Amino acid sequence: MTELNVASGLRYTFQREKSYPVQPFLESDLCYTYSKYEGNFSGGYSGDGTVRDNSFNTIGVIGRVGLSIYPVQTFSLTVSASLKFGLVKANYHLLNSTETYTGLTTLTPFQLRVGYLF
Repeated sequence: MTELNVASGLRYTFQREKSYPVQPFLESDLCYTYSKYEGNFSGGYSGDGTVRDNSFNTIGVIGRVGLSIYPVQTFSLTVSASLKFGLVKANYHLLNSTETYTGLTTLTPFQLRVGYLF
């Protein structure tokens, strides 16, 4: 499996002017993902296995809300939830290059990120 993710966006942080150890934020990102899943997988319950050669291109918008916590000045913990809307173009190369388009909605109710500020 090969995957490339690119995202760029804006974040508005509340209480940024003051040195609060907890800062709530709102964030919006535009994102693009390319995934390729290929291989020959033998076995399985039937013993037949499967061969895959699929690629996926996804574009979307992510909205995120969360808290950044700074226990010390150079270390951060970020807790957030996000909602993603997008469109997926799937290409199944082994099936006569069949292309499909699918809408995407993803809810991530809890995400934890750890950071070091330098």
